[in-house]
Amino acid sequence: MTLSTTKRYLSEGLELFFEILKTPTFPEEEFKKEVSILEKSLKQMEEDPSYIAHKNFFKKLFGEHPYGRPIEGEPEKLKDLTRQDIVKFYEKFYKPNRMIFSFVGDIDEKELKDKIEKYILPWQGEIYDRQIVPPVFQKRDKPLELKINRKDLTQSTIVLGFEGISRKDPDFFATSLMNYVLGGGGLTSRLAKKVREEKGLAYSIYSTFTPYLLNGAFYIEVKTKAENTDNVVKMVTEELKNMVNKGLTEEELKEAKAFLVGSFPLRIDTMKKINEFLPLMDFYQLGDDYIKRYPEYIEKVSIEDIKRVSERIINYKSFILSVVGPTN
Repeated sequence: MTLSTTKRYLSEGLELFFEILKTPTFPEEEFKKEVSILEKSLKQMEEDPSYIAHKNFFKKLFGEHPYGRPIEGEPEKLKDLTRQDIVKFYEKFYKPNRMIFSFVGDIDEKELKDKIEKYILPWQGEIYDRQIVPPVFQKRDKPLELKINRKDLTQSTIVLGFEGISRKDPDFFATSLMNYVLGGGGLTSRLAKKVREEKGLAYSIYSTFTPYLLNGAFYIEVKTKAENTDNVVKMVTEELKNMVNKGLTEEELKEAKAFLVGSFPLRIDTMKKINEFLPLMDFYQLGDDYIKRYPEYIEKVSIEDIKRVSERIINYKSFILSVVGPTN
């Protein structure tokens, strides 16, 4: 939940904020309306080739683990959802001991503490201690292909990827730099230069990774004409192999560092962005000095670190390939 208000109305705003948070009513008619909206939204998403390709990729990568399930839910499960399910979920998870409260504004810590403790201290509830089970990744000796035939399309949407890292992994910063050069740096990245600029086989291609509390995914997405699918997949795997075998040049690493360090302030240049960033720092236990030390973390990464991380993470031999488009 978020609250944005002027200092003049802060006390009244906080009173309403905690009333909503602590005593929600979940009206039946509102519940039904939201289910209807979500049902229509999911039906639209299920027609999106990119959504389908990602959904199949994550499901196969993570199996039965929650990371493999779409956050939005599954259309077929909505019919079984009741208001009581929402109430039980709220009662189980919405506890003061699970809450991260961040505040950005013109107020000192003592004054803020006085304003919120009267709402938080009396708020009691049974502590829910959940055991976090890591995902189990299947070992393969060759690529796994997942193909969804959509004859109504003229192009293929390709998601190619493998196991990634967690946000708390010490190799996070090296992975960030490696990913920027590979496909995260827009038109300046290797994948964009090769597949888009040199060969003209795609308008958009990028790589990214999802560093959750536990190991996430590392993947590349690209859209291309159906007849170019196999060729584009081959080119992507070649670039992955080159990253593992050759690593980065000093110039590539220098440019990547300059971009990540230079763009970082844009992630915290408004009160809203800072307020969204602070809970992430706490949730992932990045340290209170993370914002200040981020440039230092990036600058410490060496060519050797990139080479080691590439060899550790990039899997160009037994990746998962998810393709949605007209197939033979």
